[in-house]
Amino acid sequence: MIAEREIESISQGWIQEFESQSFPAERDEAGFVLKLDELVYQSPDIAFQIIETIATKNLSMWASEGLGVGPLRTLRALNPGTYTQELNKLCSSSKKFNVIHQMALDGL
Repeated sequence: MIAEREIESISQGWIQEFESQSFPAERDEAGFVLKLDELVYQSPDIAFQIIETIATKNLSMWASEGLGVGPLRTLRALNPGTYTQELNKLCSSSKKFNVIHQMALDGL
C-alpha cells in the first residue's frame, strides 16, 4: 500500500519534471518520471493510482500526450484487460481522461 500523500507527491513531481523537460534525453535523469516508469513494471496498481491522480490535474497538452503514450500505454500493454472497468469509468466521467486514454490506445 502507498500513502495518499506519496501518490500526490509523485504525481506533482511527475508533472513538474515532464513539463519542464521537452527532450527525451533530459527525461532520462528525471526522478519522478523514472519512478512512475518503474512502478508501471513493478507495482502496476500503484502506478494506476498515480496515473489517475495525474490525469485529474491541469496538464499541458505536452504532459497529457506524455501520460497517454508513456506510462498509461505501457501499463495497458503489460496488463491487458486488467484495468478495463476502471479505465472505462474514468473515460465516462472525464472528457480529458478519455482523450488521454485514446492516445494510449492509438498513439499520437
